Amino acid sequence: MIRNKRPVKPTAILTADIHLTTRAPVARTDNIIESQQRKVAFLRDLQLRYDCPVLDSGDLFDYWKSPPWLSTYAYANLPAMYTIPGNHDLPEHSLAKYDHSALHLLGATRKDISVSFIPPAIIDGVPHPTYRGPFALYSYPNGTFDYQIFDGVVKDPEYTNVLMIHEFVWPGLKPPFKDAPGYMAQALLHRLHARFDLILCGDNHKGFVETYEGSILVNPGCMLRLTADFIDYRPRCYLYYRESNTVVPEYYPIESGVLSTEHLDRVKARDERIAAYIQNMNNQWEYGISFGANLDAFFKANNTPKLVKELIWHYREVINT
Repeated sequence: MIRNKRPVKPTAILTADIHLTTRAPVARTDNIIESQQRKVAFLRDLQLRYDCPVLDSGDLFDYWKSPPWLSTYAYANLPAMYTIPGNHDLPEHSLAKYDHSALHLLGATRKDISVSFIPPAIIDGVPHPTYRGPFALYSYPNGTFDYQIFDGVVKDPEYTNVLMIHEFVWPGLKPPFKDAPGYMAQALLHRLHARFDLILCGDNHKGFVETYEGSILVNPGCMLRLTADFIDYRPRCYLYYRESNTVVPEYYPIESGVLSTEHLDRVKARDERIAAYIQNMNNQWEYGISFGANLDAFFKANNTPKLVKELIWHYREVINT
């Protein structure tokens, strides 16, 4: 019989984009607070079962100014973890205002939740780990990552070199949309595989894993499905195994039928009405003739007062002189 050689206990649990919230997304038809609590309980139980650290790559809160009851809930229920500020965790997406945030309060009061709110120190031109054991952890809050500064970093055989960033990273060779910000996963791996065993990313809400030359990049994705295009998506975290440098997904509990596209149908109908109106207006004007002729036609069609017409003609002449 072939046995699975993977150790029973993972080295870490990898998460991102938990987005603790009090606001129900328009696409959700269920009680978002109760759904959120079930998933947080699942993550906490997972951490207790395996007794290993949670590495979280940002956006722990959906909004930096979370109400006191949500901060209290986070304090009482989140598992122990290492995390970084994501853009949603920061007032005006500004790291300079981190100390005004709910995440700062959480990190300052829960001693087993470590928030790396400044990037690693650079000594003699080389970044140094934020934390060691069993990882050499290089943590970069949103907006501080620069992939060009790691040439002096070397893998330490006593530790697993981990880079944790909150930047939009996508799988495959094509960006998910035109002018997408951030990085292609394989570009990061090609650049950094000799420096890091594991690259942990946040911000992209759809989870994926890519590898290159023995290095692995993990983007866990979101804990909560917040929009209708996630109707078929299975939110997950990952169990990380240091010995093999591999991960296994652990899927959050979800309920079927809690995402609706009804609001999208309303938007589509509204857009179609606007498009029809514009088309109807287009059919009433001859754009081949001069702008002045069109103005005259508009004035006649709308019974424009004489004073208004005179002012418009006056300022048109001023602009054209």
